[in-house]
Amino acid sequence: MSPRPAAAPPAPRVSVIVPCRDHARFLPDAVASLRAQTMPSWECLVVDDGSIDDTPEVAGRLALQDSRVRVLRQEGRGCGSARNTGLDAARGQYVQFLDADDAILPTKLAAQLAALERAPGPALAICDYYNAPEHDLAVDDTSSGRYLSPRLEGTRPLVDLAARWERSLSIPAHCLLFDRRLFAGIRFDETLPSHEDWDCWLRVFALEPPVCFVDQRLAVYRRRAGSMSADRRVMRWTFLRAARRHRRALRHDPVLFAVLTAKLAEIDRLYRDVSPRGRVLRVGVAAGRAAARLAPAAIRRRLIRTVDLWLNRRASP
Repeated sequence: MSPRPAAAPPAPRVSVIVPCRDHARFLPDAVASLRAQTMPSWECLVVDDGSIDDTPEVAGRLALQDSRVRVLRQEGRGCGSARNTGLDAARGQYVQFLDADDAILPTKLAAQLAALERAPGPALAICDYYNAPEHDLAVDDTSSGRYLSPRLEGTRPLVDLAARWERSLSIPAHCLLFDRRLFAGIRFDETLPSHEDWDCWLRVFALEPPVCFVDQRLAVYRRRAGSMSADRRVMRWTFLRAARRHRRALRHDPVLFAVLTAKLAEIDRLYRDVSPRGRVLRVGVAAGRAAARLAPAAIRRRLIRTVDLWLNRRASP
C-alpha cells in the first residue's frame, strides 16, 4: 500500500507581501517585525524584484530561519508588479502589504484582525503610523518630518480618499490590512512607477467595503534619502495620470467627478516646481532679472521689484 501524500499545511490567516528591490540591508528588519507578531498565523512572501545587491542571499537565509517565509523572484518590473505576484501566490484570508524598508509593531496584525472579524462582510482596517529615521526604527521622529494622518473623514471614504490624498491624508501601504476577497479582480497598475497604491486603493474603496480604524500607531515608516518620494517629476506624472483615469471611470458620479476635477488642479499646484509650466516660469524670471541688471541704475531696482512681485503673484495658490 503506497503511503499517503503529506497533507498540505493549513492556510495562514494573513499573507504578508514584501516587495524588495535592492533592500538587502533593510529586509531583516521587516521580517523581524513579522516574527515578533503576537498573532503567529502568517506567511511572508518576499518578492525579489530583480535585485542586484545581496537580496537573494539575505532572503534565502531568512526563509531558512523561518518556514513561514517564502521567496519569490521576478525580473525587475516594479513595486506594483511585485505586489501582484504576491497577491497571486497568497494563501491567507487577509492581506498585509509591507515594503522591505518598513516595519510593523508586534500587535499590529492581532489588533486589526480583531477589528475585521467584527465587520459585516469583506472589510479593510487602517491603523496610524509614525516616521522613523533611516537607521533606528525605534525612534518616533514624526515631529521633525512631514506627517499626514491616515484617518478618514466624512461618510464616503472613497470621496475622502480622492479629495485629500497627499494634501492632508496619507495611508502608507503597511497601515492597511485587507480581506483578500477585496482583491478579486483588482490588481496594482504595473505601468505606474508611483501612486500605484492610491490608484489601487481607489478601486478597492469603490467597492464600498466597511472601513475599520484602529487608533494606534502600529506601523513604522522609514524616512530614507533618495527614495521614490524624492523623484517629484515621476510622482507628478503618475498622480495626474491616475487622477484623470479615475475621473473618467467615475464621470457618472457628480460628486466624485467634481472632486477629481478639483484634484487635478490641486496636483498641478502641489507639483508646480517640477511642472513644464513651472520650468518655463523660472527661466522667464531669470531672464527678466538678468535684463533688469543691465538697465541703468535709476530703473534697475524698479524692474527687479516688478519681476519679483509678478513671480510671487504667480506662485500663490
